[in-house]
Amino acid sequence: MPSTSSGPGWLPQRGRQGAIDRETLWYDYAVGVESPDLPPWLLRGDSGDPAQPAPVAVADLLATPGAPKPWPRGLWSSARLTSFPQQPSPLEPTNGDAVLRLAAHAVAPVRRDPDDPYNDHRAYASPRCAFPVHLSVVIHGEWHALDPDRRLVIPTGVRADPAHARGAMALSGRWDRIPSAYGWFRGSLVAIETGILLRHLAALSRLHATPVTLEPPRTGWEDQAPARLWRDPSGWSPPYVLTAGDPTAKREDHITPWDLAVGAVHDDDAATDLARIYRSHTLNTAAGPLPTGVAETSTGGDSWSQVLWRRSAGRMPRGLYGFRVAETALTLDDAQAVARWAGSAAPPTVASATDGLRLYAVVRNVEGLTPGVHEIINDRFVHRSTAPQNALDRFASAYLYGSDPSSGNDIARAPLVLVVTSQPRDAVTQFGIGAWTATQVATGWLTHGVSLGAAARHLVARPVRALDERDVADALALHDDEMVGLAIVISHHAPHGGLQIDLRS
Repeated sequence: MPSTSSGPGWLPQRGRQGAIDRETLWYDYAVGVESPDLPPWLLRGDSGDPAQPAPVAVADLLATPGAPKPWPRGLWSSARLTSFPQQPSPLEPTNGDAVLRLAAHAVAPVRRDPDDPYNDHRAYASPRCAFPVHLSVVIHGEWHALDPDRRLVIPTGVRADPAHARGAMALSGRWDRIPSAYGWFRGSLVAIETGILLRHLAALSRLHATPVTLEPPRTGWEDQAPARLWRDPSGWSPPYVLTAGDPTAKREDHITPWDLAVGAVHDDDAATDLARIYRSHTLNTAAGPLPTGVAETSTGGDSWSQVLWRRSAGRMPRGLYGFRVAETALTLDDAQAVARWAGSAAPPTVASATDGLRLYAVVRNVEGLTPGVHEIINDRFVHRSTAPQNALDRFASAYLYGSDPSSGNDIARAPLVLVVTSQPRDAVTQFGIGAWTATQVATGWLTHGVSLGAAARHLVARPVRALDERDVADALALHDDEMVGLAIVISHHAPHGGLQIDLRS
């Protein structure tokens, strides 16, 4: 049942308000706190240094790392030979080696841009290219951590549970890999990247002919083997585990009813707050097959390797931050294609809590579509007559980074921007507090689908969240209880020059 509340309101004595400012307000509202006492760390504004975190070797994060093993060779050989998005036939046997190759292929860097301040690029998007979500795999019954930067596989000494001994991987995010200035929003960013990486693994499972089953974090996850991999378990998000194969019977262990008990919402420390809240977000649903996440049957003959290499959020020349777009119209066919990729169903294990996701399109220059705001319903663009006449300019002004000589942010010239929203109180009321994080995971799933669809059509797809929520709400005529999850800028590439080094092997 739709919520009748007016939403979380606004922070007092603040100017522009984006996701970092409003994350705690939205969470309090989602769990039913009507007039929250704002956390003291938010009012102090002491969220820390926004600089990029220093790289940390995976071995330094493990509880008991062993001697590293070689990274599997020839990861891209099949990708170069197989047309995107086709699946090799027949299916190969599923074993621990197949799971390792799938996981390593997913997180392997694909290129280095020496004139880009963010290195190295992988085939999926990450906040500030921090890649906070890490992958671990089971090899010969023991958990190993992947170190993509050094292309190593590191034994942990942690034995796998019997259910995972045949082959499994675990995704877990380290919140402090994202700059502390992001505050509580680090929790959502880790969850969004988890969804992005799940979609990436789902698509690659098609290439590797390796079906997998998803086990979301459930009550009791702290006692399972993946939670013992890390030196400081409290700094990591609950793991999503992918097991090899597509079992005919769903596992039902550790399933409990949804829990809406919240308790104290905030304390005096932002990092402690974030870990305590987000580590409680379980999804007490049965394991189920991970869908392929592929929404097209043909893309003109490009190989998987070419499409994944091309995945881009838009490049700037000369080592500058931001992104540029070409002021070229999108075809209606391209716009409808990315809408189909966005609409591809998320895994049932999280989709049940995210039926309230809505997708809008800010259309500036798409052949055959009226400029303005549309809602995408069943892959169709439905024009919203309730949006204001200046919706395009209002939305462009909502981008908080602006544009100056050192930062080209071309959102005002983008031909198409997709905006994902949700109604978090409705989701939490129906499915418990785990639905808060499930919504972010589903947003990430949608986002990477759009990225893949755009790359297959030689387009840029840049996820952004630095948006003033009032301007976005006004431009899109959103309901008061509708939270902006993410926006994705779709465009053609602008000329940029610069060297690109191929890291595929």
